[in-house]
Amino acid sequence: MKKPLTIYAGVVKELYYKAIQGGASTTLLAQMTGLTPEHFNDIDARIPAKQLVSLWQAAIKLTGNMAIGLHIGEQPPQDDLGIVSLFIMNSPHLGEAIARAIRYIHLIAESDHLAIKEKDEHIHLT
Repeated sequence: MKKPLTIYAGVVKELYYKAIQGGASTTLLAQMTGLTPEHFNDIDARIPAKQLVSLWQAAIKLTGNMAIGLHIGEQPPQDDLGIVSLFIMNSPHLGEAIARAIRYIHLIAESDHLAIKEKDEHIHLT
């Protein structure tokens, strides 16, 4: 049996608490996603990627805010996003930040992959 893909819980934490700020109750979030605040106490915790999908769906449904993801970016990230975030944020320039993100993204989310494609005078991050 294939091991389920996981994601670093520190990334998920932002969405979880944004949903609560938007009016979602921890009880309903737990019922819909299986996630509780205890999932975010361990700095090394990981959760199945499927739970992140459930959390997005629950956050939108319980807050009524289809743009909740945009609101996460309104505030600076928490300082417990992990070592990968520190690597990226402390890059000397944007090119190095992107290179580090590409190299280490799998540590945050096993299912995510980044690549750079250059075409003519444009660079595309996919």
